[in-house]
Amino acid sequence: MRGLTLPQDISAYVSRHFAPSEQISVLKLLGSALQPGGEPADAHMLRCALAISGGKLANLQFDIDWMASDCRDVIVNAEFGRRDGAWVQLRDLSQPFSPSD
Repeated sequence: MRGLTLPQDISAYVSRHFAPSEQISVLKLLGSALQPGGEPADAHMLRCALAISGGKLANLQFDIDWMASDCRDVIVNAEFGRRDGAWVQLRDLSQPFSPSD
């Protein structure tokens, strides 16, 4: 990892949703995640990638790669959904995960 300290809510989410044998790999992957332009991914983007990964390391790798090319798609897939035929924001992952997430 590039010296990034992950927020506690992200570390706790990893502990709750990923197999113990994968958690170190997940944390390393999150620590090396980039946004378009090559800057380190921020906590909002990391939460989005985690949320759509379904607790699967292979999915997270795909989502991290996808985020590096276009983070908007990752954010939309993590935060938005259809309600009454319209796209609406269902959650705001710029805020920390709750213990029930």
